[in-house]
Amino acid sequence: MNEKKFTLWILGIILITPLILFSFNRFVVSWLDPLPKGIRDVDVPLYSNMYLTPNYNGVSYRFNIHRGAKHIHFSSNSLGLRSPELTEDKDLILFSGDSTLFGSNLNDEETVPQLLQNLFNHKYEFINAGIPGKAIPHNLLTLKDFVKKTQGDPKIKIRYFVNWIKEGDFEFPRDLQDVQMRAEKNNLSFKRKMMVRFPMLTSLATTLINPDRLFPIRHSFKNFFVDKKNFRFQSTENETIQQLQVDSIFERNLEYFREMTQICNDHHIRMINVIATSGYQDIVYPDSYSDQLESVLINAGVTKIIKLKDIYNSNPELLPSIAYWDNDFDHFTLPAAREIARHLYNFFKQDGLKE
Repeated sequence: MNEKKFTLWILGIILITPLILFSFNRFVVSWLDPLPKGIRDVDVPLYSNMYLTPNYNGVSYRFNIHRGAKHIHFSSNSLGLRSPELTEDKDLILFSGDSTLFGSNLNDEETVPQLLQNLFNHKYEFINAGIPGKAIPHNLLTLKDFVKKTQGDPKIKIRYFVNWIKEGDFEFPRDLQDVQMRAEKNNLSFKRKMMVRFPMLTSLATTLINPDRLFPIRHSFKNFFVDKKNFRFQSTENETIQQLQVDSIFERNLEYFREMTQICNDHHIRMINVIATSGYQDIVYPDSYSDQLESVLINAGVTKIIKLKDIYNSNPELLPSIAYWDNDFDHFTLPAAREIARHLYNFFKQDGLKE
């Protein structure tokens, strides 16, 4: 082989390898994603994380050599939310949050809102507006959207807004306008119009620009071999915890949070803030990120705060079985979901919600 042919071969390999990897990741490895294939197709390529593919039905498959195979059923209603279709004769309890609320490791009927709907004998509509990737701006937009939907309809009333938050939500970098623009796909720049027009090319370009996206196989296969760790569930002096840092982005999200509380006050909606936990350190350590965030919210004038770490610590027998994969305490298991739902059920009843 002469130098010219060799150079052309090398150039061809360089050009085609990213395309092969992209195709393999998209059409093969994507089946191993925690979310089922196609559930977010309606939101590509800008990914607002405000909704799922409407009227979706699908299954996500998991396998681990220690625990065998598992499949999880996912569905969405006509609004692109993981909830049954809304009725017009029930008061609403609206939940908005990220994948921890959405229930990435849970079947539809095992999510916290659905468990609560069963506990209250379907007297109220518990809406699961949890979408993977949501943060404070998303929760504000969800609240505004449902307030707008229910205005002028005396049959529908939002009784509660459950603002489901966790570490990182107040550090979310995109502003409200950017999230809304991505969701509505209106008033887009030329670049974003082209992204919407050619989503496959956008995905390929993103893969080429960000080399980490060429190797999702590492992330997809790691859980095949990971067994549950034997966590101590106690703090030690030589370990550190996540410290909350207040900067300009945090302050902007805090303003969005204050706007949420004002909207709830104006429309006589009772707001509850659930602080989810991220890791076992956050669960067992005093003054962890959850506690620091609670102090910030109290200073912002809210009183109804529920921390998942408190629920877990009040039920120590639950601690070893909260995480399904490795150190993933965000996406909890069914026993944890049931305990959270039971706690919220008692809270709602004490607050006056009747069966």
